[in-house]
Amino acid sequence: MKLRCYSLFRLALLFAFLLNACSNLAPTPTAVPRPTLSPTVMPYWPARDWRTSTPEQQGLDSKLLAQMMEQIQSKQINFHSLIIVRHGYIVTEAYFQPYEADNQVEIYSITKSIVSALVGIAIQQGSIDSVNHKVLDYFPDLEVANNDARKQAITLEHLLTMSSGLEWSDDVNNGEMDQSQDALKYVLDRPMAATPGQVFVYNSGAPTILTAILRKTTGKSPLEFAQANLLGPLGISDIRWKTYQNGLEVGGAGIQLTPRDMAKLGYLYLRGGLWEGKQIIPASWVKASLEKQVDPKMEGEKRSGYGYLWWLQTHGAIAAQGLGGQYVLLLPAQDLEVVFTAGLSPREFHIPYDMFESYILPAIKSDTPLPANPASVARLESLIKAAANPEPQPVPPPPPVASMISGKTFVADPNNPIGIQAASFTFQGDTATLKSTLSGGSRGESQIGLDGIYRINPQMIGFEAARGTWQDENTFVAYFESLSGQGTEIFTFTFSGDTVVASLTNTMFPSISASAEGHLEK
Repeated sequence: MKLRCYSLFRLALLFAFLLNACSNLAPTPTAVPRPTLSPTVMPYWPARDWRTSTPEQQGLDSKLLAQMMEQIQSKQINFHSLIIVRHGYIVTEAYFQPYEADNQVEIYSITKSIVSALVGIAIQQGSIDSVNHKVLDYFPDLEVANNDARKQAITLEHLLTMSSGLEWSDDVNNGEMDQSQDALKYVLDRPMAATPGQVFVYNSGAPTILTAILRKTTGKSPLEFAQANLLGPLGISDIRWKTYQNGLEVGGAGIQLTPRDMAKLGYLYLRGGLWEGKQIIPASWVKASLEKQVDPKMEGEKRSGYGYLWWLQTHGAIAAQGLGGQYVLLLPAQDLEVVFTAGLSPREFHIPYDMFESYILPAIKSDTPLPANPASVARLESLIKAAANPEPQPVPPPPPVASMISGKTFVADPNNPIGIQAASFTFQGDTATLKSTLSGGSRGESQIGLDGIYRINPQMIGFEAARGTWQDENTFVAYFESLSGQGTEIFTFTFSGDTVVASLTNTMFPSISASAEGHLEK
């Protein structure tokens, strides 16, 4: 039986997983033509697997890409994966320990872009007649609060472009929506703050209205509809999608995909919605989705427009983005896409785009092959290997307190916010063992690497990988990594006599923290 890892950040994630990914980007003067979408004839489609090549074979400079990898590793940027695709070939693919290619990760707000695609497919099939259809017409039996002429004027297009006029703040309303008995009604009950179509306000509740409309019009759940009409045809079979209490799929977040499957979604859009000779998404819908429909007035964050649940950025780039640094980044004019997964804080959200601007964009040298560069390719490959399988680091001698506490149990208030009722450490060689009793009586055991290498604890669902280090003579810091992309939980244990103070933070939610005090068991 697997033990579900309990922590404060389980609750925090429920409140925050719909958050809009924020960015704070510095300008870089590089110009690339605006996108031109054309489903070019391809030698293959990556329905089952991707083909690979060197960067030079697809017109990219491997030396610059190697420099990017050096920068990521020297600055210890919390990336989980990086994939670069040019002309349909993966030219760079990196995974950063403890992440691997088959990890399904939370894509957060990239879910919105998938919901957009499903709406376009439903319109093509005739289940939905038009983006101009009034939203409330789909729910005639629902008693909606604050109902007025402005609310009655909201259309599907207003939801797709974040211009519904509903009063909303993701920081406040996402958590309330998630805890409500009826998420759809919660969103539709919000008062109006503006006339629909006039003001861009990022609203993670708007796509949830769209999932409810999809369910009502297609006769299938959005997950079933996606399996049959979008993700299934792409060869994506293992699909996970979070639901609300009433079973409705979350529209603003909640889908888990592997990085390679995220790349399939981007590649489908680069090909104008075409896949293996079949038009999966109408070409007209792809075009409208990736064009500027509204102005979010976010030029300082390098966001020049908003389409149908897709961001338009600088240099002709278009992106689906998610909390923590999840990106499906398209550059149609150069037939290029980049996938990032990460566990970044809101203040770090700009880093993937910075890497794109500083290294990937300049690496595009030609639309045809470049001369081979075996030395740079070898350097790039060695850096990718080191990211996935770093060398163990020498373990310094532990401080005296390690032997004093090893094997002894500390007991805390069972109602403390961290959720650990009792804990004991054992330090032996390059591995520490943490045995814990959680609130409710569940017991867990985690191996923690002391040599810089994560130990995988598959029984600890949620935060399965762990490493740690002595910060000083009395403080041990343990890093627990979520292989499904829910950030890194950082436990800091400070020992003093028969007392330990434990504090907890998460890289993706730095403003939230908790602490608890424990004492040696008598």
